Amino acid sequence: MNSNLTSVKQLAYRTVFIYAFFSSLWILLSDTVLGSLTQTSGFFTNIQTLKGWVFVLVTSGLIYALIRRNFHSLQESYNLLEAIIEGTTDAIFVKDIEGRYLMVNSTTAQLLGRPKSEILGKDDRNFFSLETASQYQENDRAIFASGETQTIEEFGIINNIKRVYIATKYLCRDKSGKTIGLIGISRDITEIKQATEVLQKTKEKLQAVVSAAPLAIFVTDRQNYVKMWNPAAEKILGWRETEVLNSPLPIIPPQKQEECEVVRDRVFQGDSLVNLEAKAVKRNGSEIDISLSLAPLYDIDGQINSILSVIADISDRKRAEEERDRLIEELRQQTEDLTALNIVTGNSISTLRLEELLNVLLERIVTVMKADRAAILLIGEEEAATTLSVRASIGVETGISASTIPIGEGFPGIIAATRKPLYVEDAQTDGRVCNEYIQDCGIRTMLGLPLKRYDTLVGVLHVDWCSIHPYSDRELHLLEITAERCAMAILNAQLYQQTKELQERLQLQIERMPIGYIFTDPESRIQEWNPAAEQIFGFSKEEVLGRHYDIIVPPEVRSEIGDIFQQLFHSEHTKQNVNENLTKTGEIITCDWQNTTIKKEDGAVIGVLSMVQNITLQQRAEKQLWKYAFYDQITDLPNQTFFIAWLKQFAVRSLCEETTLFAVLYLDLSRFQLVKYSMGQKVANELLMAVAERLQTCRPKNDEFEQLPKINSIAHVGPDEFAILLENIQEESDAIAIAEHIQQQLSAPFKLDGCELFTDSSIGIVLSSINYQQPEQLLQAAETAMNQAKGLGKSRYAVFNTSMQERAVRPLHLDADLRRALENREFQVYYQPILSLVNHQIIGFEALVRWLHPERGLVSPAEFIPLAEESSLIIPLGAWVLCEATSQIMAWQQKFPTNPPLSISVNVSAVQLVQSCFIERIDRLLKETGINPLSLKLEITETAVMENAKSVTNILEYLKDRGIHLSIDDFGTGYSSLSYLHTFPFDTLKIDRAFVSRMSIDPKNLEIIRTIIILAHNLGMDLVAEGIETREQLNQLQQLQCEHGQGYLFSRPVDREAAERLLEMQLSSGGSNS
Repeated sequence: MNSNLTSVKQLAYRTVFIYAFFSSLWILLSDTVLGSLTQTSGFFTNIQTLKGWVFVLVTSGLIYALIRRNFHSLQESYNLLEAIIEGTTDAIFVKDIEGRYLMVNSTTAQLLGRPKSEILGKDDRNFFSLETASQYQENDRAIFASGETQTIEEFGIINNIKRVYIATKYLCRDKSGKTIGLIGISRDITEIKQATEVLQKTKEKLQAVVSAAPLAIFVTDRQNYVKMWNPAAEKILGWRETEVLNSPLPIIPPQKQEECEVVRDRVFQGDSLVNLEAKAVKRNGSEIDISLSLAPLYDIDGQINSILSVIADISDRKRAEEERDRLIEELRQQTEDLTALNIVTGNSISTLRLEELLNVLLERIVTVMKADRAAILLIGEEEAATTLSVRASIGVETGISASTIPIGEGFPGIIAATRKPLYVEDAQTDGRVCNEYIQDCGIRTMLGLPLKRYDTLVGVLHVDWCSIHPYSDRELHLLEITAERCAMAILNAQLYQQTKELQERLQLQIERMPIGYIFTDPESRIQEWNPAAEQIFGFSKEEVLGRHYDIIVPPEVRSEIGDIFQQLFHSEHTKQNVNENLTKTGEIITCDWQNTTIKKEDGAVIGVLSMVQNITLQQRAEKQLWKYAFYDQITDLPNQTFFIAWLKQFAVRSLCEETTLFAVLYLDLSRFQLVKYSMGQKVANELLMAVAERLQTCRPKNDEFEQLPKINSIAHVGPDEFAILLENIQEESDAIAIAEHIQQQLSAPFKLDGCELFTDSSIGIVLSSINYQQPEQLLQAAETAMNQAKGLGKSRYAVFNTSMQERAVRPLHLDADLRRALENREFQVYYQPILSLVNHQIIGFEALVRWLHPERGLVSPAEFIPLAEESSLIIPLGAWVLCEATSQIMAWQQKFPTNPPLSISVNVSAVQLVQSCFIERIDRLLKETGINPLSLKLEITETAVMENAKSVTNILEYLKDRGIHLSIDDFGTGYSSLSYLHTFPFDTLKIDRAFVSRMSIDPKNLEIIRTIIILAHNLGMDLVAEGIETREQLNQLQQLQCEHGQGYLFSRPVDREAAERLLEMQLSSGGSNS
């Protein structure tokens, strides 16, 4: 295409040049020729005109020929260009600056699904969605803006299928270089893109498999440089991937480098090698056993360019194989040793004749070990226990074998003293044993072992060789086993003698033992009968020998005893039974029998040995003790322990049978303590017995209650408490009906000791459906419900639910948490402002402690203050509140000065007041904080004052002497004794919120408040009304001339920051008391 354009351009240049050349030549020559031919001007003119026309005609023909030739050339170029454009599978198009298509090829028309005529002059919005068209136009504008050729990926929906194109776009310019449009070439790469994505996913999966593989996988190139290294390779070999990538493979041991190269050459020649066992070097320098598999990797040209290696650490397997080989070799050696041992000790331990046994053993030892001399020396008995004597010998002179050797001297004496084997390779040169006798006998090697069983030393085995005999672990092992067997044989012989003596002593003991000894043969005839048996049953030995044991068995239990003896004779080895027996006088007694089968060595039963004890008195005592342990001594009812055992049985049955439902009733006699302390313990006990009797007979009989559940058991579980177990419960109402009936029965009078007594009861009910697993939990739940019923009033019942248990244990949990709360700084001091009801200015605050529990949130003071008082934690808590409050009011007095200064009111409990060091703590507080005592007001409830009047009086006087203001809190809710207002030095009287809240509703409360205010004014006391919540209450209090007040109408108790904001607001509004 470019060569054609060049030739056309050259042709144009040539045409212009030829035209200029011939025109100039024609003009020059024609004018010269005409000038020479004529002198006439008219003719010359005509000739000139004719010449001109000839020139025009000739040049026109020439130009036409040239133009026609150029047209044919251009037509060929255009046809070639069109063939290229139409023949390509790429979409080729030209757009103008507005994005309208000026030219498209057939591929473009096919992709757009329209003929070319419908495409030209239209833009992308006519063929694509608005989003796609906008993206195409944005790309086109970017190319127009940059002026550079760009290759980009574009997406389009063709025939409802998303297609991906790689488009190359560049500017189309005119001859002047002005941009007139855009040329685009777009190729459909959807299939290539999809294949690439599939290839990428496959690559990622393969990478994931390699990364997750438990085997070390890596790739090395022809220079053995690492190109890939998976995590398992890092784990097994120790090198991180960053340490080995593009570095020589570091795992080959130096001595294996050449061998490794040979293997690599084979792989680069196309071989794949599997499960080669080799050694590899880890990062820490240690070597491991590996199983190596190698495979060649090919490049795109099919040439091998790298090796894939897969390594498994087989160190554990190799160690296991080595251990297996070692064990096989050890087993082989042990087999040889056992064969030799069998030769030495086989069939030799059965005899109890010691001398014969020792000689046989020694002969076999000498034969197996090819020894020249041997001897067995035994420790002497009693006085001779410190010497050894030869009891069997081979090759030893008679005089020597008859001598004794002290333990600790000589070769065998050293062995006996140390109780360890001793080996002397050459006795001729070893100073420990060499002597004249050894030299004369030519003994070279000596070996000796102690004969012992566990820690018991029996003697010494001594073996000699007349030539050097190297040390052998196998021989030593054999000798140790032989020595142990020999020791066992000696001990068996000694045991045989001891057994004979023991049998004689045993017979004597049988005759003297306090337990009956009876031996019965397989025909159930008595063959042995000791004096103790005579004493138990009254029969003499002569009266029972050879007779059937039925003589001492009552008829009603003979069948049972017969079964026991049959089991002993045929299957059981021992059997224990307790049964009734018959004495000679016909008395029935209870005996404990311990029966043991006696057998021969072949297992044949020769009889039954029975040890018998008369336990009649013991059983009676046990029954009495059992009653003491499980029954109440007053009511003769089961006690709590027995009742819980019953509950456990019913709980198990309830789990096994889902339809089985039972209930537990816990009953408390409300007036028992009154009877006990007013009429005495005797009448109280009689009341308990009468209640127990009435409970046992209170099952309803009339038709109305015919379907009620059964009272299974009743127990006395506390001083005045009973537990009742009901079975066959269908629903909760059944248990309630029984409880109501019991209360009705118990409401009837009891006639005791000439008096008519009345009592009522509170009953707690719990059903087994509560799903408590432990019987103690059920009983506790019933008691919890009973306590709930007591709180409801007299003769009430309550059915247990889990919320009762939560309420019952909540104080315990709070008590435990309370002990940690001070340390964990969980308490906060809140401040409720106290205002003047005259000018509504804050004159002080009441400090109120709040507990922010980390799990329960804000805990009400009504819950934790009583617990704190009960546990005396109120003392440190109260001290902390005093310190915090006084420190804070001091800070506020300095920041917000008023006249008089702001005051702080702090509640003090009776527990704090009666502490001996309370005054001392207050003095220390005043000194440390520097607070003016007039700014501190201690609030004390009237109940606390009246309950501790004597001890509190002096303390209040001491506080008053120090200038501290004293307030009586919650006035009117406690004792309401007017005398203490005059007796105790109180400065302020606080009207309880209970009166304030009802003063607008009940005129009586208004009059009570009026009376309190007049009383306080007459006594010269200040007044503070608590709980002011409405404007109406405020107006009424102002009319009654109450000076101060506090309540939600003004502010709730707030934290330090909020209280300070209240003071700032008062200061900014211009309010001041000054």
